[in-house]
Amino acid sequence: VLIYESAWWNRSAAAATFIRSRIAEAAQGKLIRDEVTLENRNGEKVLFELSIQPVFGEAGAVTFLVLEARDVTARKLIEDELRSRYADRIQ
Repeated sequence: VLIYESAWWNRSAAAATFIRSRIAEAAQGKLIRDEVTLENRNGEKVLFELSIQPVFGEAGAVTFLVLEARDVTARKLIEDELRSRYADRIQ
């Protein structure tokens, strides 16, 4: 199964298009770091930090990609709450 055909990415055309384009960029040698919101099987929104690292072979060509995604939903909710609570002190 290709990553964009997996359950996380095939729930919406936008998500599949997003990951395909980011994989294409990484395949050209670009390190990808991004955030993306996806839906889990219950329809809940989950925020991920996404990293796609190209790995180069001896000839200098990209030989494979390392894709990593971390669920940062709880951390972002806490950050937003703190930012809101202390907005007057931050400025």
